[in-house]
Amino acid sequence: MSAALLALRHIDSTKAELTWAKRVVLRPRVPLALSMRIAQRRYGNGGTDISDGLSADLISLCRRSSVGVRVEVGKLPIAAQARAIAAKRGVSEWKLPFVMGGDFQFTVSSGRRNRSAMQKLGLHRIGVLVPSGYELVLPDGSSMPLPDIGHSDGHQLDFSAEVESLLSMFRRND
Repeated sequence: MSAALLALRHIDSTKAELTWAKRVVLRPRVPLALSMRIAQRRYGNGGTDISDGLSADLISLCRRSSVGVRVEVGKLPIAAQARAIAAKRGVSEWKLPFVMGGDFQFTVSSGRRNRSAMQKLGLHRIGVLVPSGYELVLPDGSSMPLPDIGHSDGHQLDFSAEVESLLSMFRRND
């Protein structure tokens, strides 16, 4: 969603970027069948949507569950279009999901015994739960704290301006 909003905000976006961005924003894919399979098979231990961004929603889930998390940013599934838009804007592509998600995207935790079944369903393992702390493992192997940032109605910005603002906050945390 973050990349789509960036494409819609900037006048130098290509026609292909704009077409993709409009589809993402106006016709999101609802993973209802996938969610139902995970629930029916009892694969998930906990989960949440990531509409406020992976960072804010993951930290919120971990706080409620009294655990920490270590996310490997190189394992995040990022659409080719989002990668291209991030490169064009000079933004590290892996930062996009952390600042704003989509209404129909979610994250779920699962035990080791269900790992291969979850992968067969098309889910991606992006990290592990840990006893405490919120950490990002960066592409070069170094780490940084997972910033507690994300969408908030209290920001009183339109979505695309909020993405820009959150990305600049993220850069200051590097």
